[in-house]
Amino acid sequence: MANPNKQKYYRDNRETRLAYQKGYYERYKLRRPRLKELAELLEPEQVDALKRARSEYNQKYYSVNRDRIRKQRKSLALKRIYSRPKQDS
Repeated sequence: MANPNKQKYYRDNRETRLAYQKGYYERYKLRRPRLKELAELLEPEQVDALKRARSEYNQKYYSVNRDRIRKQRKSLALKRIYSRPKQDS
C-alpha cells in the first residue's frame, strides 16, 4: 500500500521539487559539453573506444528492433501529417 503521508508530502512539495529538478538538469546541460571536451583532450583513446562501443550498441539495438522502430516512425510521421493545420490555397 502507498504511504498516505508520503503522498501528501510529495503532493504538497511538487512545485519545489520540479523547480529543483529543472535547475539541476539545466546546470548539468551546461556542464556536459565542457566535460566532453576535457575528456577528448585528456583521454582521446578512451573517448574513441566509448564512441565505438556506443555505435556497436546502437547498430545491434537497431537490427534487433528494426520493425518496431520503423512502425513507430511511420506512426509519428502520419500523426504529424494529419495534425498539420489546413492551408488555404
